[in-house]
Amino acid sequence: MRIICTNIVTGSYSKVLTLQSKKGKGLVLPGGKWEPGETFVECAKRELEEETGLKATGCELVFWGVNADGHFVYAFHTYTSNMTPLKETKEGKTCWSTWEELINNSSYKAFYELLYEAFQNRNAFTKLQEVVGV
Repeated sequence: MRIICTNIVTGSYSKVLTLQSKKGKGLVLPGGKWEPGETFVECAKRELEEETGLKATGCELVFWGVNADGHFVYAFHTYTSNMTPLKETKEGKTCWSTWEELINNSSYKAFYELLYEAFQNRNAFTKLQEVVGV
């Protein structure tokens, strides 16, 4: 099973940073494959910089689970000091999208619906982590 770390970078007007995938997946959140030897936070930060040019200043885990491709995903609410991503990288063109745009224009629709729900309820998720000791 592949491990994926993905980033939710929020901007103004409730928009999230997305990429128009060059791999035919539609809109996607920046993220990618975890490499042995790095933490999941390090992976999320590395992928954000590779795919958008932005440097993360912090990450908060908001979800973990399995996506439709059978990959285990760690999703982080990621903070940056600079909110101006590169216009395009080898992964795709960057753009700010609403959650609705992301969900409706991605091949990962069901997963992003679940992730949106988790993101909206992240305070409850943090409390759950404290209760179960994760």
